[in-house]
Amino acid sequence: MNQFEHEHICALIRRTQAGDKSAKEQIVSENLHLVYKVCTRFYDKGVEREDLHQIGAIGLILAAEKFDLSRGLKFSTYAVPLILGEIKRYFRDNGPIKVSRDLKKTAREIANFSEKFELVNGRPPGVLEISKALSFTPEEIAAAREATAPIRSLSTPTMSEGQTLEDTLPDERFESLFLEKLDVQEAIKKLSERERKLVLLRYGKEKTQAEIARKLGLSQVQVSRLEKKILARLQKNLNCEEKCVNS
Repeated sequence: MNQFEHEHICALIRRTQAGDKSAKEQIVSENLHLVYKVCTRFYDKGVEREDLHQIGAIGLILAAEKFDLSRGLKFSTYAVPLILGEIKRYFRDNGPIKVSRDLKKTAREIANFSEKFELVNGRPPGVLEISKALSFTPEEIAAAREATAPIRSLSTPTMSEGQTLEDTLPDERFESLFLEKLDVQEAIKKLSERERKLVLLRYGKEKTQAEIARKLGLSQVQVSRLEKKILARLQKNLNCEEKCVNS
């Protein structure tokens, strides 16, 4: 986030806290990517994605209403824990989880087939047998079973000794890693197309400098120099961003 972007979000927050509904709507619209990225960690917990996004948006609105401009924090640094908190609170407070009609239908078909299969074969069917018979993918079968499984308390012990289901939800370490990743992504956007491709190949696909050189039509020495230049620029952008926000 550069100085202009920081001042823009601060202006929207001031207007929001003064009761401007249009500013509040604009903050939500411009920062929904925070909600989506936090929600990805909960997509397999049995709640519809749209519902998760709405719950996360409540946390985003709370962040805008409570954000203390005098502290010098980035808005995302403050918003992510509140978004995460709203989602965790939903899971704590809502025992019965809404399951889509499609998932319920899939689960019923699987249950009916499994019952008939077991009567004939004396054993329950495996996932591949269900998949072949009903044309569901293994992922669809797992999702249907998970979504319609009996609701368990977050205090229910897991297979790991001394750990409960609540311990499996993202914690502060996730928040920290998420924010670091978000900052890096923003810094990478400022690189050229060739530089972004080098970063993807080197750190996303773990290619060697020699392999990257062949793909980009460069020498290994040129790749090495370019990599050092990119890393230095990323470090500079990240440091400048922090100084801009805290100034």
